[in-house]
This record gives sequence, C-alpha cells and structure tokens, in this order.
Amino acid sequence: MMEFTLKRILFTLIVFGTLMLLAFWSPLYAADDPLAAAGILKGRGQMIAPSFELEDLAGKRVKLEDFRGNVVLLDFWATW
Repeated sequence: MMEFTLKRILFTLIVFGTLMLLAFWSPLYAADDPLAAAGILKGRGQMIAPSFELEDLAGKRVKLEDFRGNVVLLDFWATW
C-alpha cells in the first residue's frame, strides 16, 4: 500500500512539473505568433476556395461567396 502511494505521488509530481514547464514556455511562443500559439496553421499566401453552393438544414441554398471576407469553418461528415 505504501509503495502504491509513493508511485502515485511521484507520478503526480512529474505530471505537474511537465505542465509547469509548458506553462512557462507557452508565452514565449505566443508573443511571436498568436495563431501558432493557438494551434492554428497558416496557409502559404492567400488561398481562395473554389466557388460552391450547398443546401442548409432549412433547405435554403447557401453560396460560399456570400461569406467572402469572413472566416468560415466547414465541417463535412457522413454517417455510413
């Protein structure tokens, strides 16, 4: 029982120490590039998606061009 408790304490200290190191280094990267600090990768130059249109849940046709100049998150999925 005593050995299990010591292993648990050691494991907790290692995890906590690792998290503290990451917390210390993350502001160093955030100052250089806030997008990279958030895990967002930049494309090479300006990339424009091809024009397409889809039907929304209400059955209305929506064109990608309607959102030009805005950030758009597309989530395509299937259930097969």
